[in-house]
Amino acid sequence: MDKGSDFPTDAFAEILLRLPPSSRRRLRLVCRHWREVIDERAPEKRSRPKALVFVSELYSLSAYVIDDLPEGPCRKVWTDGVVSGTDRRTEPVGTCNGLLCLYEVDRIKPSGTISLVNPVTGETLAVPQLPLSVDIPTYNWIYQAYSFGYVPTTGLYKIMHIPCSLDDTAQFIVVQVLTLGEASWRNIPAPAGASCCLGSGIIVVDGTAHWVTKDTVRLASFDLADESFASTAPLPVPTGPGYTTRLTVVRGRLGVTSSLSKATPAKIEVWVLGDGGRKDQQGWSRRYRVQVRGMVERFLPRPQFAHGDYALTAESKNYTDIVVYGHTRSGAARRSQCHFARISEQKPVACIKGNLRCMFAYIETTEPLGLYRLRD
Repeated sequence: MDKGSDFPTDAFAEILLRLPPSSRRRLRLVCRHWREVIDERAPEKRSRPKALVFVSELYSLSAYVIDDLPEGPCRKVWTDGVVSGTDRRTEPVGTCNGLLCLYEVDRIKPSGTISLVNPVTGETLAVPQLPLSVDIPTYNWIYQAYSFGYVPTTGLYKIMHIPCSLDDTAQFIVVQVLTLGEASWRNIPAPAGASCCLGSGIIVVDGTAHWVTKDTVRLASFDLADESFASTAPLPVPTGPGYTTRLTVVRGRLGVTSSLSKATPAKIEVWVLGDGGRKDQQGWSRRYRVQVRGMVERFLPRPQFAHGDYALTAESKNYTDIVVYGHTRSGAARRSQCHFARISEQKPVACIKGNLRCMFAYIETTEPLGLYRLRD
């Protein structure tokens, strides 16, 4: 359909309003006219992302949403329902557009299984299992090797697995990719000598997956749209023995944190890629300096600690409860300056029973998972 079509725009807009957001996102790619009609008459309603906290308790995994910062409260939006037994456990992979990607470890099976959950609708979608190969190492307990992302240019969701070795090289020869709704995984050959430090995390931002090389010196990337590797680039932070380097997300951009390898480092620096304004779209800028004062024992939740105007920290209480604190940013009167978050005793945002696993940005959605179910 184009502007010269006899199909009335009002009728077209009415049809669009009856479609789920995922379908409208794909239809925007058809042509310029469709994109203009969707943006004007049926735009996607995007609320401010909330903090989603995954916690584990005994055998179960649960997800809580902090509805308002810095006051709270928090509410449980999902749990795997496991109450006993040790043969299996659920681990979080990531979230995207309100969908949770989960990895179930089964100790009696050679590989784990992946599923997607929509906490709002209660739907669950099983994902085709990763095939086993004698040439590609697969370890059923390493959920950190998976990532989940959305490709804005195509409207597709993809899951990626980096099957790196567990020796000192942490090298891999392929990445494995599954497009949601398809039946099989694809092996994409990796550049010679490719490696991944799983402890630093795999982060998907704007349709591109990022990770840190084994020596924690360089950043590597994989474009989920055309399924190609990008050249590696040096990290802007101190690395190597004695330092902890982890990837994060800050206001929708890729970030990296660096600190001394201590339980509660006195200072944590956060750098963000492509946040330097029009003059520096590809360079790194220091955006946060987190300072811990006194005897406070806090840590930054992974992979996302920055939510709106607040930096969130967490503290474990007696190994049975997690307390989340919100800290306002100071400094940075201009965009190019660095924000400070000074950590000290103050009123907690949320108190949750369990151990903190990770924290993500989350937007509730009614998007039906049945759209991606394989047909017999």
